[in-house]
Amino acid sequence: FYTQFFRLDWGLPSRARVEQVMGSAENLAKWMPVMLEQRSKYYEIRGKLLDKDQPFRENYFALNKRWDVPVFSVLPQEIVLDRMRQYIIGVNVADEQVVLNSIKVIDPRKLRFSPDNMAHYGAIYYYITGAFLISGKIGGWLTLNPDVGYYFSHPDEVSRMYQTVRAVGGFATVGAVVALFFMMKRFYGAGIALLSAMLLAAAPLTVPYSHLMKSHLLGMFFLAAGLYFCGRIIREDLEGRELRYYILSGIALGLCGGTIITNITVGSLPVLAEWLRRDWRVRDTFKSRNMWISVLCFIVTFCICHFFIFLHFQEFRRLVRAMVEFYPSYYENRWYEWLPYLREFVLEQTDWSTLPLFLAGAWFAVRRREKFMLLCLFAFGILFLQNIFTVRHAPVNARLLPAMAVLSAWVVFQLREYLPRFRSGVVVYAG
Repeated sequence: FYTQFFRLDWGLPSRARVEQVMGSAENLAKWMPVMLEQRSKYYEIRGKLLDKDQPFRENYFALNKRWDVPVFSVLPQEIVLDRMRQYIIGVNVADEQVVLNSIKVIDPRKLRFSPDNMAHYGAIYYYITGAFLISGKIGGWLTLNPDVGYYFSHPDEVSRMYQTVRAVGGFATVGAVVALFFMMKRFYGAGIALLSAMLLAAAPLTVPYSHLMKSHLLGMFFLAAGLYFCGRIIREDLEGRELRYYILSGIALGLCGGTIITNITVGSLPVLAEWLRRDWRVRDTFKSRNMWISVLCFIVTFCICHFFIFLHFQEFRRLVRAMVEFYPSYYENRWYEWLPYLREFVLEQTDWSTLPLFLAGAWFAVRRREKFMLLCLFAFGILFLQNIFTVRHAPVNARLLPAMAVLSAWVVFQLREYLPRFRSGVVVYAG
């Protein structure tokens, strides 16, 4: 809990920044109108970029190359002021600013539920973060002034907004750890439950991304919930109550997909869970009415969370085109990036010492045909391959952590039985 919420204020605007850049309130008042004008120009170009009636490439280069200047040239005043604006009220990771802008346009009083047209997360993330902001305002922590100029002279207010939204990732991680504990306690006992929760809580990847406004940790929480409901379907005789868990698994996994569109692949888990429940009988799996209800619940939940894509499809299509232009790894394989990606994943995003446990867990799951562990292994495999073949984006790997923690904890207790002479050593290594 401490690691998820300590120093949420890192890299955020402050009064010290304003004084460092501007020197005095008089200078701030003098240059603020020019900085606001530059901000308006940026959003004007961005709007044209997503407008299907405007030329795409011309506006793309106008947005991304507008401040390109020859080497050793004197920087124009407009560039300097625009960069100063970013430093005063902005943050280093541009995605965080996109999140705030996406939330800003949502107004239930005007029946406007669509986020900003640059939104690249699902609506469920923006609604939850928006609820955090409203709670902060009700509690007196935030003011939420609609005037952007207000925040130039009140940078601490900007900092509190960012801290409030960043806290969503911390709460999602804590929720995933708790969900994993109760899931494994129900399926395998308190020992494996405690160890799996500890392994997830100790994963290095969760710390930096609980200190950024990104949706991936919230997706991790919903994936843990989806695995729990799929596990109930596989492992328990539900005596006529199984439809409830099919529906809940579809909704939970739909919410996981609803945090970011690339999580759509988790929609395959209800099918796999039914296949395992039916003892690998494919025909019986696809004849299952309950499975199709679960898939339908996933599709409906996923579509609801991304409803604004269907309402503004042309804008979304141009946004995707701009992202692909800016970051070609979305469609280029780039085999040479695989090794650095794997090295970063093993040495920085997870604890390298758990890798032998995870690999042993995968081997034991296949050898012993442990159905729930095979489900977790499939979830890991499909999400890992999806990332390595596409963007190789670090925060996306948060989806892998619950399955890794489960398999690593489970195999410790398998090894205690398999290698009785080394029982103490296995426990010490896991510790």
